[in-house]
Amino acid sequence: MRTWTRKSVIKALKRDAKRRGHPPGAVDWYRAAKSRPCANTVRALFGNWNEGLRAAGLEYKGVGGGFHEKPWSQDTVVEAIRAWRREQGRWPTAKDWQRTAREHPTTSTAARVCGGRWSMALQAAGLEPARTP
Repeated sequence: MRTWTRKSVIKALKRDAKRRGHPPGAVDWYRAAKSRPCANTVRALFGNWNEGLRAAGLEYKGVGGGFHEKPWSQDTVVEAIRAWRREQGRWPTAKDWQRTAREHPTTSTAARVCGGRWSMALQAAGLEPARTP
């Protein structure tokens, strides 16, 4: 088993952030992999996950905003929902969306900027409302 140092963890964090295009979340590092330790190792070495990111020169922008640097608008929410659909092959449920909120706005933020309800955010992205006979 590999012994991780602060220096080697910083290098792994930077490498993973570059690969992803944004800093990884602790959930991404739940389990160790060959190229990186688990999130608990980062916490043990740095005190908490965010301090590990800061030591690597990375910064988590907070829950609900993910790593998005500008406020979410209807256009950016719609694009995020469409991107999720392209990647997953189906429309996200509110539960799907909330579980992956570090990559996009929370369900409540998406609903707020798209008219007040999650279903309205999905409709803005192109999902046709269900028709009742």
